[in-house]
Amino acid sequence: MTSTRKNPCDRPNRLPGHLTLAFTCVLGIVLSTDTGNKVTAGPRLANRNPVAKAPSEKFRRRQLEQLRKRMQSQVVRGTGKADHIITYNGDDRIIAGGGDDVISSGGGDDFVSGGDDNDRIYGGSGDDFLQGDRGNDVLMGGSGNDVLKGEQGNDFLHGGDGDDELHTRTGNDYLVGGTGDDTFVVRPSGQPEINVILDFTPGEDVIDLTHPGIHVVDFADLLSLAYQTPQGVRIVLPTNNSVGDRLLLIGITIADLDPADFDI
Repeated sequence: MTSTRKNPCDRPNRLPGHLTLAFTCVLGIVLSTDTGNKVTAGPRLANRNPVAKAPSEKFRRRQLEQLRKRMQSQVVRGTGKADHIITYNGDDRIIAGGGDDVISSGGGDDFVSGGDDNDRIYGGSGDDFLQGDRGNDVLMGGSGNDVLKGEQGNDFLHGGDGDDELHTRTGNDYLVGGTGDDTFVVRPSGQPEINVILDFTPGEDVIDLTHPGIHVVDFADLLSLAYQTPQGVRIVLPTNNSVGDRLLLIGITIADLDPADFDI
């Protein structure tokens, strides 16, 4: 019988606009192997024709509980090449390592680290922690209250549903909170870079500027650093770097902003 299931490597690249990411999908690892339980007939059955019996309800419950435990939390490590890693339910820990990886963590509250190179990470359901590390990464939180950290490189972060926390660092990052009351945590990069928030919603979302390397005193001080552009509000944040980090809020006017929109 021929399977009709689609190859998970055929998943479309759902990036907005000009953002694209090429990768080679390799099913590089075996997530788990189960050899089952071996049953040997005793001497009383040696000369008989055994009759199959339906398993008891107690036996079925025990087997289901054992299966549930096996399917829960697992640690998965990549091969250092371009891996395609898929996990399902359970609170999983995935360390991908090098290579342009594609990771789908499924259900549960998962921790995923993409490692080096350009990775795509899909969090699925649950409250996930997704970290891109080095490279130009794409992080998709899915449903749940997720934490997304692009780290080094030019990254794209999408929180999806839920109240998410999206962190910037080095590189020119693009951030989408998605639905929910999201928090955008800005960390100074030490480089003349720009972070773009594509869907900031005043009155719902919050921009966190509490990092000690960002020198903003209060909301009035922040407004003095902001100016209007055709794309939205651009803010030059004074940091330990002489150039300062730049923040662009797409589709927003200065009049839209309120002190409650910032944590300073």
